[in-house]
Amino acid sequence: MPLQLSVFFQKYLYLFSAFIFLLLSPFSHTRVGTWFCLIVSFLVIIKRADWHQLKKIPWVVSAIMLWALLSLLSISWSAYPDITSSALRNEVFFSVLAFIVFFFLSQNHRAWHFFIVSIFISILLTFCVTLFNYGNVDPTRWSMLHDYGFYGSFLSIASALVIIPLLGQVFPLSKIVGVVIIAGIIFFGYDNNSRMAILGFGLVTLFYSILYLYRRQQFSLVKTAIIIVLSLTIAGMFGIKGIKNKLPEPDMSWKEIATYYSHDEPRVKIWRYWVTKIIEKPEGTGYGWKVAPKHYFRSGKYEVPDWQHNALMYSHTHNLILDYGVQLGYLGIVIILFLFGTIFLTFWRFYINNSSQIIAPLAGMGVTLLIFMKNQTDMFWVGHHIVYFFAIIGMILGYCVHEFEQLDSND
Repeated sequence: MPLQLSVFFQKYLYLFSAFIFLLLSPFSHTRVGTWFCLIVSFLVIIKRADWHQLKKIPWVVSAIMLWALLSLLSISWSAYPDITSSALRNEVFFSVLAFIVFFFLSQNHRAWHFFIVSIFISILLTFCVTLFNYGNVDPTRWSMLHDYGFYGSFLSIASALVIIPLLGQVFPLSKIVGVVIIAGIIFFGYDNNSRMAILGFGLVTLFYSILYLYRRQQFSLVKTAIIIVLSLTIAGMFGIKGIKNKLPEPDMSWKEIATYYSHDEPRVKIWRYWVTKIIEKPEGTGYGWKVAPKHYFRSGKYEVPDWQHNALMYSHTHNLILDYGVQLGYLGIVIILFLFGTIFLTFWRFYINNSSQIIAPLAGMGVTLLIFMKNQTDMFWVGHHIVYFFAIIGMILGYCVHEFEQLDSND
């Protein structure tokens, strides 16, 4: 084996299973493989991890523990304990494992760069899959990427992470790759009619630009005005198209459109319905998004509403906050807000207190914001997507802790 290749393997071998996890996660039929990668990576870090590092992010650790604990306890009152048990394994256990693995593995520049390369190779591979199937009207077109809804959520994460190659030189030609990723997000987001993904991309561009210019002391009214116009143009172009595509009549006035979306749009009816169910059952039906639909619609105990028709699309809340209210009751709503809030505020603290390295905290805030926003009109924070989210959050937090320590040691 050539010397350079041997050195490469010595430096990166312990990261390899985590690298494969990031590479495979967006693709279907990889669950067993990604689980295996996480378990191997956990075995790698058991002895080398400094567990006291978790004390650097106490609020995030507390929020994750509360989320996991309440989810676990809900099996005692779950309407379907077998479904809850499966969801606890697939989502909660492996999410916590992914967070721990990537938090500890990412605490050096080498691992950070290696994982970023894996993520962006993965994004580009998903673009290749969608291009290969372009024009295919078969509903299974998006099946290799779980489905078009999950892929829209994946594009939201890509939108948040694209700041890393654009503004931080993490691999050769990273800026070119960043531009290609942006073009792909816009094109494929438009192609699968992912309105929230495109809207989110425009808003996160605005969010990043203002915060980046502010910290770099390059803030000006002219630059801000240009950024606002470009961001809102991107979001508005595709957002308006998506809004009009879903109208019952194509020539409705803006007043009629406002009335429709505030009162008659299917999601509004869905939200109203599930609010009544949360009030009826304030402890929730038990963890797992499949529990409530089976409890209310498929058990034969409850009447199916006229608008529901027992279809999957109408059998869940289409809202992250409401879904946790349905699953885990009032306390579930509090904990999910606490979880996303503490993750965002922890990244904000790193952004404010680190004078040099602000790209990673910005990316962390962006991922948190976009996933939270995307799931206000959908509910794709389930299954493999939760695990991938916690892996990304753990990776960025691990790197932020490392950078913050470096800053302290240099002072």
